[in-house]
Amino acid sequence: MGYVFPMKNEGDEVLSVQGGIYDCTTGAKAAMVSKSFNWEGAATIGYLSCYHMYNTNTATRQWMYHPRVDVIDGNEPSVLSLIGNIKAEAVGARPSSWTPTAEDVGAITDAQAQAKVDLRLSAAEKTNLASNKTLGGALLYHTGNKPNANDVGAITDAQAQTKVDSRLSAAEKINLASNKTLDGQKQLYHTGNKPTATDVNARPNTWTPTAEDVGARADKWLPSPKDIGAETPEGAQDKVDAVAAEVTALTTRVSDIESDVQDLQVPSHG
Repeated sequence: MGYVFPMKNEGDEVLSVQGGIYDCTTGAKAAMVSKSFNWEGAATIGYLSCYHMYNTNTATRQWMYHPRVDVIDGNEPSVLSLIGNIKAEAVGARPSSWTPTAEDVGAITDAQAQAKVDLRLSAAEKTNLASNKTLGGALLYHTGNKPNANDVGAITDAQAQTKVDSRLSAAEKINLASNKTLDGQKQLYHTGNKPTATDVNARPNTWTPTAEDVGARADKWLPSPKDIGAETPEGAQDKVDAVAAEVTALTTRVSDIESDVQDLQVPSHG
């Protein structure tokens, strides 16, 4: 961004350099320009040209976008409005697309959790658990190592049948065999009429608990900025808007001062 001031008369003050090269991501002035310029007294037309001065590297590329000229009369746009929206990083906030990691929220990864488990089991315990289904002398039950009737204090199907046969009449035995009921209302379970998980108010062996079932967060749960003490996109935008307002006010003030300085310039007399 550069400035062209009104025609300069002999004896006028040397112009201050106010232009610069701006970073379109942060809005910061990255470098100063070498000088400012004045219009010639008889000038009626101006041209804007952009090129690589003194550049001998033919591989270098330069792109120009949306050149423009604005009159500095108090209605000119601010530097920030020309650059565009400032990114959240410019005010020290997180972008709205940011997704925290386990480390960001003080959690551990699946691999770290497995490592903690592995640290608590010796090699012998791991081998014993895999082969004998026991840990610390206690038998572990799962789909590959189901308990038998004796393990849970029950009787076998044959033992149950013996008890039934000794107590039922011929008619009751026929009704039990065909309808699986006794006295018209009590259903009996056995290998030919097994209870379902719903019958015994249990979970099926294919059931997988949800995060809610175990009081945990869902695996796709994303904490809000408030959950981790961070800024929200709205809060970051408010800060950006505040900075933009301050820069606009400062730019207006600078323009006013420049106008005052020009009004105070005393033309030289021959």
